[in-house]
Parts: sequence; structure tokens; C-alpha cells
Amino acid sequence: MYSAKLLSGLNLQSLPAKFVRLSEKLLEDQLIGMPSFANCIISAIDKKTNVREVSYFVPLGVLFDKEKMPLLFQPYYEFELLFFTAHSWNIPIYDLINADILHLTDQNQVTNSIRIIIKELDFVRSYSKEITNAALNAINFLIFRELEVSQPDILIQFRNLLSDNRLLTTLKYIHANIFDDLEFESVATELGVCNGYLGQYFKRVMGIPLLNYASQCKVRIGLELLISSDLPINVISDKIGFIDQSYFNRKFKQSFHLNPRHYRSQYYKLRA
Repeated sequence: MYSAKLLSGLNLQSLPAKFVRLSEKLLEDQLIGMPSFANCIISAIDKKTNVREVSYFVPLGVLFDKEKMPLLFQPYYEFELLFFTAHSWNIPIYDLINADILHLTDQNQVTNSIRIIIKELDFVRSYSKEITNAALNAINFLIFRELEVSQPDILIQFRNLLSDNRLLTTLKYIHANIFDDLEFESVATELGVCNGYLGQYFKRVMGIPLLNYASQCKVRIGLELLISSDLPINVISDKIGFIDQSYFNRKFKQSFHLNPRHYRSQYYKLRA
């Protein structure tokens, strides 16, 4: 019940998408212990039957943790990874609920959606973008349906966040202006509160100070840009509004326990 109401009003956009197939060795050598550069559906495919047996959802920025995906690792599996975004009003929706790795139980639905996406990515035609986005949003509904069963409190929290006009206005402002100098006075004025109160309110609801949240968002955008573009790291740092590359490196390492250059090199090996 919650998932249908929540997602139907979200104006959800889930592009772009990227599809990768890996052996178990590549998965363990290159990805385990690494943060995902986008939301990811990772599936185990039986090598003999080509049937999708197990799938997990790994949100943007969350580590590929073998212990949290125990059903994946069998010698007769290879792996498919579908990377995708999921935003509403430019806000990454899974960030709002601090989503973690989630086991997806409906393999038929996952398979059907991914088949559509692969077909449209391989052969771009009229409305391919719209069809791909619809299939990705079907996957988002599957994720929320799993959350509704396994973690209903998270969806209640998510619903409360989305109904909070002060919070939503502030989040929209942050994500619409994330590359610029953020001026929260204008948001406070729009909401009819003082700047200090807005900061206190945001921290109370989100559990993190405003500027820390904005910095965290910038680091995660950097995470995506390191893989989705060939921009030099100093250019990425400048683009997302850090004072210099060394500061970006430090914030990145604080979040993900490795430096941006090492992170990019690990993912680049998957392109070979």
C-alpha cells in the first residue's frame, strides 16, 4: 500500500542505465568491498540454464558486501549488474531512506524488466528512453514492495519525509543548486523561518547538519562522475564545488575508505 502511493507521486526518473556481465573472479577481484557508483541490481545467472536465480539491490554509495549477499556466490553462477539512477526532483530517493543491500525475491519480475532494458540499450529506437525508464521504475516498485514487507518502518519514515514541506523544499534547493554556493537564507525566507532554525530543523529530521549533507551529496556525485565520465579528478572536484582536489580526496576517503584514483582504476578494469 505505501509503496504504490509513495512512488506514484514522486515524478521518478531512473536514467541513465548501464549493464555489465561478470565472472565470479572479476566480481570478487574488482567490486567486492567497493562502493557502487550508482544504484545496482546484481543477479546470479546459472551458467548452464541461463536462468536468473538470485538478485540483490545495492544502493548508490553502498559497498558490495559479500556477507550481505550470501546467496550469490556459487561456482555455477556468473553475474549480471544493472546500474541505474533513481531521482525525484533531482533528489536521490534511496539516500532519503539510508537504503542498504536488499534481497529481491521476485526473480520473474526482475528478469522481465531487465530483458526490456537490455533490448532497448542494445537497439535504440523511438521511445527507447521512455521504455527503459518505465522498466527501471518497475524495478523501483519491486524494491519498495520488498521494503514494505521486510522494513515497513523505513517506508513510514519515507512517507513522513515527503510530506514535510520544509524538508522537501530544502532538499529540492540543495539538489537543484548542488554545483553552486548554497545560500540557505533564501530557503529560510521562503519557508518563513530564520536561517538558524532551518539548520536545526534539518539536523533534527535528517540526523545530519545541512552543510554536511550537501558535502555528502557532492561526494556521491563525484563517485558517479568518476565512472560515468573521463574527466580528470581535479576537474570533477572543481565541478562539484570543492575548494581543491586534495579536499575532495580527503572527503571521498572519509566516505569510502579509498582515494578517487584507486576507485576509478578498479572500475576501469571492468571496461577492458
